[in-house]
Amino acid sequence: MRPPKVTAAEIIDAGNTLLQSEKAVNGSSLRTLIGSGNANRLMRIWEGRYAGNDLKHSDAMPAVRSKSTLHAMDHDRKLEAEVSSLREQLVILRNELSASTEKSVQLSNQVLQTNIVVDAVTDDLNRYRVRCAELESKERQQQERIVELHARIDEQRGELNRGSQSRIALQKALDALLSSQKP
Repeated sequence: MRPPKVTAAEIIDAGNTLLQSEKAVNGSSLRTLIGSGNANRLMRIWEGRYAGNDLKHSDAMPAVRSKSTLHAMDHDRKLEAEVSSLREQLVILRNELSASTEKSVQLSNQVLQTNIVVDAVTDDLNRYRVRCAELESKERQQQERIVELHARIDEQRGELNRGSQSRIALQKALDALLSSQKP
C-alpha cells in the first residue's frame, strides 16, 4: 500500500477553510480544495479529527494547531453545546408531552364520567317529562269531569227550583181548596 500524499493536517486545514468560507465540507469539496486524495479517506479523516482517527496511515498532526483549526474546534464545541442544549430541551419536551398525555387521559375519563352523569340526568328528566305529561292528561280529564259535574249540578238545581215552584204552587192550590171547603 502506498503512503498517502495528503497529510491529516492538510485535510483538516482544508476542512476549516471550507467552514470559514461557509461551504459544505464533504469528500468532493476537500479533494477539490486539496487537489488530490481519495474523497472517502479525506472525509474519514475530517470526521475523525477530534477522535484520534486522524492519525491513520502514519499521518502526523502538528503539535500546534492553526488559527483556523482552533476556530473549527471552537465552532465544534459550540455545536456540541447546542446539541446538548437541544437534547435537554427534547427531554423536557418529552416529559411535558408525557404529562400532557396523562392529563389528556384524565380529562377524557372525566368527560366519560360527566357523560354518564349527563345521560342519567337526561333519563331522569325524560321520565319526569313523561310523568308530567301523564299528570297533565289526568288533570285535563279531572277538569272535564268537574265541568260535567258542574253542569249536572246546575241541571239538578234547575230541576230542584222547578220542583220547588211546583210544590209552592201545589201548596197554594191545596191551601185554597182547604180554605174553600171550610164552612
